Amino acid sequence: MDKWTSLTQRIPIFNFKATNLTELCKFHDLSTAIIIDPLLEFETHKMGKDSIQLEGISENFNCLVRTKLQSFIKNNDYKHFYEELLALLPKKISKLLDIPTDRCRFFHYIEPYLQIIDPKNGLLLAKTTRYTRDNGMGVKILALRQIKAKEVIFGLIGPTVALTKQEESEMANSDFSITYSLKTKRQLLMVGSSAFVNHDCNPNAYLMTSGNNQFMHVVAIRTIPIWEEITVFYGKHYFGPGNEFCQCQTCEDKKQGAFQQHNKVIFSKKTPDWIAQKLKDIEAITNKNNNSLSQTRRTTRSRLSKSISQDSIRNTYDIMYNNNSDNII
Repeated sequence: MDKWTSLTQRIPIFNFKATNLTELCKFHDLSTAIIIDPLLEFETHKMGKDSIQLEGISENFNCLVRTKLQSFIKNNDYKHFYEELLALLPKKISKLLDIPTDRCRFFHYIEPYLQIIDPKNGLLLAKTTRYTRDNGMGVKILALRQIKAKEVIFGLIGPTVALTKQEESEMANSDFSITYSLKTKRQLLMVGSSAFVNHDCNPNAYLMTSGNNQFMHVVAIRTIPIWEEITVFYGKHYFGPGNEFCQCQTCEDKKQGAFQQHNKVIFSKKTPDWIAQKLKDIEAITNKNNNSLSQTRRTTRSRLSKSISQDSIRNTYDIMYNNNSDNII
């Protein structure tokens, strides 16, 4: 039997249900700070609503977490890792989970993050420098196994919460993962591991809600080969009108979106400062990408994906597999 057969037959179960936006933001910021950031060795995007104080997280703490993650990868003991993680937490952060029910709910919340790290699920969390919105410090999800078409990808799931009109307004210019529910006609904030899946104008997966719009899954549109990034389509106008500021791989390949020539010359006295700065950033990253990839343009898609991925994921592999990253390609 193929070692992935049992995995594709599993139905993703998520025991966490969001109660409100504040709790969701709190759990997101806390989980990324104490698990994802130590793994990737940089600070990922935080929600910052009613911001929690993440004081006491030091490099020593991050090193200890990486050691525990290496043990988790070998034994796949989720509860044991969680108990060890709680024991490592600085006092000021530990107080955020003083209530036993909070600790139980937080465990269920971080499960999908651990499922990405769990090697038997065939996914890899890696750094990407593609997007200026992340200041070149973003996250992507790669397939470490062949994912079948129509497969609900185990480990990529996240809770959602409906936003009020005021919350929608507050987040209008933010970089949060916000989707629109056709059923409820409301905007939904999505966090969890599924929120790490980036946009592409020619995606290989799509988002699917379940549990009366309480959860968001990722489903493969087509067969996703090993080393390919898992992507979904955010919307036709998510990155400006007609996605004219989109920086996805497809737009770069087709010279569309942010990579169109006209985006370099549309500045005027009426151009808002934030748009002008965004376009300058896009132009800079476009030139950088063109220079760095000029020697590999003629390679096949699979070789290009592999060559681009190698440097970006090597550090993660060093952490997860005890510096045996020379064997990953």
